[in-house]
Parts: sequence; C-alpha cells; structure tokens
Amino acid sequence: MSEPMEEHWKAVKCILRYLKGTIDYGLSLKSASQREAYTLEAFCDTDWRMDMVDRRSISGGCILFGPNPVS
Repeated sequence: MSEPMEEHWKAVKCILRYLKGTIDYGLSLKSASQREAYTLEAFCDTDWRMDMVDRRSISGGCILFGPNPVS
C-alpha cells in the first residue's frame, strides 16, 4: 500500500472497469409470505473426481434466508 507498482494500478483499473460494467446487476429480495417464517438454509456440493490433472476437489454452496440468496 505504501509503494504501489504499475501492475497494482493496472489491477485497480481492471476491477473498476468490471464494477462499471456490472453496475445494473443485483439481487432481487422478496419478502416471506405471511404463513411462513424466515428460515436459514444452506446447501453445498463437492466433487473429488472430475479434475483429472491435479485431483483437487471442486465445491460450491448457497445460503438462503427465506426465499433470498445471501451467499
């Protein structure tokens, strides 16, 4: 942070261009219905076999608060 190099500035510009291009993206949040309370649900999945090169695992997950994705 005290001595940024040219490559750091290039990375910052790249990030800002990305943010400028995705300014209209977002999540639409819905309210829970009167009959159901908000619940917290989490889902995940892992695959150990698909990467034949280095055999690293591939995983993903989703966390929902009511009908809304939060992570």
